[in-house]
Amino acid sequence: MDTLNGCLCSVVLHSGCNGLVKCKRVGCETQQYHLQCVALEIAPRNWVCEDLED
Repeated sequence: MDTLNGCLCSVVLHSGCNGLVKCKRVGCETQQYHLQCVALEIAPRNWVCEDLED
């Protein structure tokens, strides 16, 4: 199982985990987030984390 760049909560994420959303912005250092940590119920297709929004 591959380890992914972690969520804001610092829990290690693994590829294939359910309940993750990926930031679509090029250059995002975190990349993967737990849905509950970013207050989402489902993963939008083109989601961008707040840290990188203009």
